[in-house]
Amino acid sequence: MEKDFSLVADEILAQCKELYWHVPNNIKKEQIHVRSWNVPKSTAQFLYLMAFATKAKQILELGTSAGYSTIWLAKAAQENGGTVDTIEYFAPKCEVAQKHFKQAGVDEVITLHQDTILEVLKVWEKDIDFIFMDADRGNYDQYFFYLYPALKKGGIIVVDNAGNYRDRMVRFLKAAQEAPHQYSTFLDLDNGLFLFIK
Repeated sequence: MEKDFSLVADEILAQCKELYWHVPNNIKKEQIHVRSWNVPKSTAQFLYLMAFATKAKQILELGTSAGYSTIWLAKAAQENGGTVDTIEYFAPKCEVAQKHFKQAGVDEVITLHQDTILEVLKVWEKDIDFIFMDADRGNYDQYFFYLYPALKKGGIIVVDNAGNYRDRMVRFLKAAQEAPHQYSTFLDLDNGLFLFIK
């Protein structure tokens, strides 16, 4: 991996940390502050190493945010001759993420789906080598219903926040650990990662 990419990625992470949006809350008649949630650098580098080392060519990300984790996944996909599909519902984040993709020089291998995760998965038709899950944790069990059949044998799922938000993904963790032909484990890195291999 070129040194230049790491430097650009650091710049993008710094930019992401400054991002937030004011969103109207019609119920409480006030504004909500929406932040750009991003994985720590060490988690992003771990994702890159895992995707690159396993020669993943078809990568799917649930939860683009401002695109920091996406650029690391895309760098691995680019070097493996593959592509990344990433899903984000919030339009302002999609706009910023697209700029970050170009800034990092990986925009040509990324397809950003501006939609709900479930709507994208309902019509999903590609086999997947590598999945990163980092959004809408309470519905991971629903998403797994669609993801498991699409995941290739030997394919990997990495789930962020399996340490600090583990209570929100109990149903998913149970389903994943009871799935046939799988190996899974927890990794104590940053916010905690759950690793699943089919």
